[in-house]
Amino acid sequence: MYYIKKYYKLFTLNFILFISITLIISFIQRSQKLYVWEAKLIVEKNNNRNQDENLMNYIYPTREDEPYYQKVIDYIISNYTIKKFISLYNYNFEIIQKEPKNLKIKKIEIYKPFEKGLYKFKTNEKNESYYIISNQEGYIKLKFLDYDNVVKKFISKLNLRVTSSSEFLRGKNLPQFSPNMIYLSFSSKDEYEGEIFKNFINFLFEDNLNQKRETYSKLKTLIKNQIDYYNNEIENIDEKIKNIKLEIVNKPSVLNDIVFQEYLTNFEIKNLFNYLNNNEKIIVSYDSLVNNYLLKISIVEDSLKILSLKYGKESREYNYYKMILDSLKTNLKNVIQKRIIYLNEKLKLLKNQESQFKEVSDKAIGLENELSKLNTQKQSIMEILSLLNKKLKEIEMEEVSMKNDFKLFQISENPIIKSKLNSLSRNILFSILFSFVFSIIIILLKEYLKQTIRNKEELEIKLNIKNSFEIPIINEDEDMPLNIYLSKNFQKILNGSYAIESFRIMVLKSILNKNMNLIGITSSIQGDGKTFITLNTCAILAMMKNNVLMIDTDLRKKSLSYYFSLNNEKGLSNIIEELNYKNLIYELNGNLFLVPAGNEIIDPLGVFLNAKFKNFIDYISDHFEYVIFDLPPILGISETSVIIDYLDSILFVIRVEKTTISQILNALGLINNEKISAHIINGVEFKSDYYEYYFYKQKVLK
Repeated sequence: MYYIKKYYKLFTLNFILFISITLIISFIQRSQKLYVWEAKLIVEKNNNRNQDENLMNYIYPTREDEPYYQKVIDYIISNYTIKKFISLYNYNFEIIQKEPKNLKIKKIEIYKPFEKGLYKFKTNEKNESYYIISNQEGYIKLKFLDYDNVVKKFISKLNLRVTSSSEFLRGKNLPQFSPNMIYLSFSSKDEYEGEIFKNFINFLFEDNLNQKRETYSKLKTLIKNQIDYYNNEIENIDEKIKNIKLEIVNKPSVLNDIVFQEYLTNFEIKNLFNYLNNNEKIIVSYDSLVNNYLLKISIVEDSLKILSLKYGKESREYNYYKMILDSLKTNLKNVIQKRIIYLNEKLKLLKNQESQFKEVSDKAIGLENELSKLNTQKQSIMEILSLLNKKLKEIEMEEVSMKNDFKLFQISENPIIKSKLNSLSRNILFSILFSFVFSIIIILLKEYLKQTIRNKEELEIKLNIKNSFEIPIINEDEDMPLNIYLSKNFQKILNGSYAIESFRIMVLKSILNKNMNLIGITSSIQGDGKTFITLNTCAILAMMKNNVLMIDTDLRKKSLSYYFSLNNEKGLSNIIEELNYKNLIYELNGNLFLVPAGNEIIDPLGVFLNAKFKNFIDYISDHFEYVIFDLPPILGISETSVIIDYLDSILFVIRVEKTTISQILNALGLINNEKISAHIINGVEFKSDYYEYYFYKQKVLK
């Protein structure tokens, strides 16, 4: 609170300054129009895609933790999309200059690319390279930029926000299946850029369909290549089967059915054991359950190959079918173990008749096994081909009925006109806070850097001065010792005015105890309050029934003389021509007298160098108990040093937080230290606890 009172002018000045700046800036911002266009897009989720299909379930695969609409948003509005739009429509420019300045651009169409640089175009004149429509004929300068900078500028004007459907479905006729809405807004100071925004919205729809067509084309090409590959495989297998059958028909059968069964059983057991122990992929079994598992495993493995080509081995689809494959292989092993147990029992029965069946045609068995394997492989490939053809038809049907992933809900035909000023009240509040903080920072720096004296303790510490007295600030004129003396209101003395007591202590210690009657009061510079100290010191001495004479020796400023309205009367400057010094002395009140500065004089120093000044001092010294000289400041005034030589003692005044330490030291260096009877610290914030208690007690008693 003390600093606010002390620096209230600084606070007020900063407050007015920042408020004025804010109002000026706000006025400028308010005068600048900003055109805003808005569009709302509804993102539609495709619910027809079957997640249980084993091939190519999604055109836009997403992570499990990523919402579908977010993937679509990233897909339809990206830096690449914006760059493609700018490249297509040749929007890589900005307006640099208009001639005339009040030219309003309504539309700019650039038909051909321009190199980077500045170009001047005439308006309302169609050219094969451009067409610029404006409210009047004129010229504009366009600067063509590289696409990266244009994309950054375009994005800076574009604002995108996604809102949950729960926020806009209520009370509006919107489809309930819409998961989210995209709010797009475009801000510009040029009205013609509304056409650019509308073209951009149309481009999003076109580009979305083009990207989907490209995706469908890639998928169809991939599937067709797979179909061609498997058709070639089937042709090769059919040729091999035909040759094996011819060879089997041409050879007579020498196999006994039971021996053949024993061989086949051993062969199957061996294959089954090899599969379990070595995890071999080729397995021969006559068990339909085993073959069914083998078929499923083959289908899934082929599916994994396709999925690996499309999505990669880290995709969700690939990992899902990998998990199915592992499960099928585990189940197959369990079935094989049961099959082996069964075959071992069967083999025991067949071995009882082993002696009857010795001759076996190894070649025939091999041919039959190979034939069986080829038939199984052909059947698996046929199933894969069926699945691929089915998926190809589905994709072709989806392509025919292809539509955008979003649709336009609303777009502004006319722009919303706003000013760049966001909130005047908020700006003013911010400026007030900033001015307050700025003022505090200045005060802190000022207090930190200030080399002044603030109290008695600092004087003792910084200048090693012991004989000092503190004089408080007197806010009320009625508390001033001089006014108390002149008004005869001595009740103030009885009540214990802390101002009076401070002066009384100072007078007692520095004047009465010294037994000196020629006393000068001075300071380092103007404004330290030496005249205030002089007036009240003389009043205190007069209260004590002493004859006191005040002398206004500051012939330049005449502070004492002005105070008592004697600035035009005879005084100190007249001692040279005045024969009777008594005519220069004016009685103020009772035993308090004054010698004013006197009439205007060209050379004040000449008065004090004249011998009559010494005679005058001798005269007043004999006729008054105390003579108090209100001296000019030490620094910059030559006559002060001359006057001090005639005096017995000096009271040196220091103004708190005003007189700098360097000024004090420079002034003290010009005075004989033995003559200084006291250092008076003027303007201290001070109250005595005793008197505060006394005044409180007096109010309570009343």
